[in-house]
Amino acid sequence: MTTVFLDTNIFMNEKFLKSANAQAFLKACKLLNINVAIPELVIDEVKGNFPKALGERLASHKKTYKELAKIIDIEEPSISVEEESERYQEWLKEFIEEDGIGVIPYPNVTPKDLVLKSYEGAKPFKGTGEGYKDFMIWGSIAGHIKDNMTAGPYYFLVNNPADFCAEKSDKEWTLHPELKSQFENEAEIPDVFVTIGKFFDAIIKPKLEGITIDQVPPLTIDEIDDMTTKILEKEISGYSAFGFEGVPFSNEVYASVAGDTTVEDRELKKIDDEIVIVVTGTVLIEVDGYMDKHEFYSEDFEDSGICVIDGDHNDHVMAVSKTVDTSFELKLFYSPETKEVTGHSLELPGEIQDDYPYK
Repeated sequence: MTTVFLDTNIFMNEKFLKSANAQAFLKACKLLNINVAIPELVIDEVKGNFPKALGERLASHKKTYKELAKIIDIEEPSISVEEESERYQEWLKEFIEEDGIGVIPYPNVTPKDLVLKSYEGAKPFKGTGEGYKDFMIWGSIAGHIKDNMTAGPYYFLVNNPADFCAEKSDKEWTLHPELKSQFENEAEIPDVFVTIGKFFDAIIKPKLEGITIDQVPPLTIDEIDDMTTKILEKEISGYSAFGFEGVPFSNEVYASVAGDTTVEDRELKKIDDEIVIVVTGTVLIEVDGYMDKHEFYSEDFEDSGICVIDGDHNDHVMAVSKTVDTSFELKLFYSPETKEVTGHSLELPGEIQDDYPYK
């Protein structure tokens, strides 16, 4: 597992996290089970900065519209900073909840701690004593790591690296030695990236088999999972096979979905001009088939969970069924050109195709 922390300026420089770049990054993180964790203070800063940033841009646009109105008929758009800010806060709350983003609480820091640390010039305070919010953001992140709230390796995305870092080469940064010294275990020290794009190229892209950030499908995780469930329900309804692992009868069995689908992993791969989304997990199926009567009533099958459908199918066999969790691998073929899923391929690794039990 991997954890990446986001600073305030990452939000603001990516259209408050609504840019296509940011959305693709976050979708890829979820597909790869990379934890995204954001200090609560960052969330509050973002909420406070949104109306300010929107107001500044509206003021600039008003000047432009006034100049245009001198030469053409044009109607100035009516935009409410208050309404848009409320709408953004609602979106941010839903986005954090639906995407499973971790919000790190404020650190246990007193006003006295802030004053003393500011006069010490402790990082990330500046020499002037400014930087109390950066100090608290770092306190949230460091505490989160030390308390083992999520697993490493750890990464810190920050657009103002001078506050937290030391420059190790041209435009390359590493965490400041003072902040590094707060960790006893070197593996806990987060690596620094100054943009989402650089983090994607260095950490995410190698795991996506050559897929660039603009090729990540604009599908939500819920959409992928819902699609998976629907395909499994359709494909497994009446599915015929020789047998399935965990089912003590074989020879022409039929399966149907009997319970919940559990998605365990999602991967992206590029094949020719298509993106393949590989979804793996387990699905509870009901398998119907036939079993020798003598074998059914033997001691070996007393606690097998087999249900009798027809005990007198004929003189020798009975119709039975059993529910079992079986693994699946579903490939969804996505076209970046049409932005649609163009097809799928389902495999059930637990299916037995050879003579049971000599697979």
